[in-house]
Amino acid sequence: MLGRDAIHFIFAEVGFERLDTHIQQFSELHEFMEGNRFNFCGLYENCRYGAAGQFVCVANALYVNTAFTRRSRI
Repeated sequence: MLGRDAIHFIFAEVGFERLDTHIQQFSELHEFMEGNRFNFCGLYENCRYGAAGQFVCVANALYVNTAFTRRSRI
């Protein structure tokens, strides 16, 4: 489906702590998505921790297919 450009957007929950093996790591997903012609759009619904909420442990990452952006002029 990725190779046929059948998917326009991907919204995935990602983690940022390498030791947390129960969630997809952002760095790994980001590398995969770029290799499959998806651009990173942003992070949403961040889960923060720390005394001042200064750290992000989990968020939702949005990617858009570059073929879709060319067709729709986003």
